[in-house]
Amino acid sequence: MREVVRFVIAQRALHVPLIVGVLLMSFQVYGLGAWLPAFYERTYGWGPAKVGPLLGIVTLIGSTVGLFGGARLAEILGKRHDDANLRVLFLAQLLPIPLFVIGPLLPNPWAALGCLAIGGVLSTMGAAGYNAALNVATPNEMRSQINVMYFILQNAIAGSLGPTLVALITDHIAHSESDLRYVIVAVRLVAGPLTAFFLWKSLAPYGRVYRQRIQEGA
Repeated sequence: MREVVRFVIAQRALHVPLIVGVLLMSFQVYGLGAWLPAFYERTYGWGPAKVGPLLGIVTLIGSTVGLFGGARLAEILGKRHDDANLRVLFLAQLLPIPLFVIGPLLPNPWAALGCLAIGGVLSTMGAAGYNAALNVATPNEMRSQINVMYFILQNAIAGSLGPTLVALITDHIAHSESDLRYVIVAVRLVAGPLTAFFLWKSLAPYGRVYRQRIQEGA
């Protein structure tokens, strides 16, 4: 583990902004995703029996299309850009921000669901490139530890604190359960651009690491 820590410190220009970006991204995924059923019920009157299957279908189709589309886009961009893998992740977090902000404010639940569906396709496009980038930038003997580190950040930290943070904001700042839609929008407006910014900061360091790994014959 000491070697892994030294490796991360040596590559801090890449890992510091990437860790922050991934953590902010995961706060949105887990924190807001957990409250989507409550949002549709409080805002539009859709109960769990209706919104549950709809969200399931949207997630299944959107994730599948996004993953395959993002992998293909990374291949295309990789012909010209050393940072292609993380570039797709950056675009996947930047492009859907308007959809995720506008959607909860719409008066029609189907329009809101449509924004969520399109935004979901875009946001999942970065997953394949993100996983590839971690493995490409890391020596074979450290890949499992580096992946576990990021997995803990995404799941254990953001997965547990994200939903709690949304609840605290709703209770102590918004002061009304019916204002959940505005809490979702506020979180997106703050976390979305910050996520994109930190991921953008990681592009150049990743490109240099990628080129170095290629030159080493990795």
